[in-house]
Amino acid sequence: MELDLIVLRLLHIVAGVFSVGAAWFFFVFVEPTAAELGPESERFMNGMMVRRKAPIFITIASVTTVLAGLALYWRASAGLTAAWITSGPGIGFTVGAVAAIVAFVAGLQARLHRVGLIDAILLTVAVALMAISRYL
Repeated sequence: MELDLIVLRLLHIVAGVFSVGAAWFFFVFVEPTAAELGPESERFMNGMMVRRKAPIFITIASVTTVLAGLALYWRASAGLTAAWITSGPGIGFTVGAVAAIVAFVAGLQARLHRVGLIDAILLTVAVALMAISRYL
């Protein structure tokens, strides 16, 4: 049994599910509701963002996802061998990884106050490719 592989996959998948779910939740529910409420949304947003520390949890999950994903990618590619990277699974995992890293960087630049549609779509692309790339 490869315990390190199991731990990395568990961290990558669980933290990734949380991150992608949070992105869609913010984009589809929180932001439109806050916009509709206008100034009345300030207490709610303050509670969620400051008192409940949502950005910290989302950032920790995102960093965990990316770091575990990079470790898994390194391992699967046998140290970034071109033969693996240009294979069907390698291309799928590479495109998924790039999508996730772009979304991660964009999300950090926005300081997680607003996760846009592009981030949510990129994260969804990353999840979809991670799920199917092994079979390409």
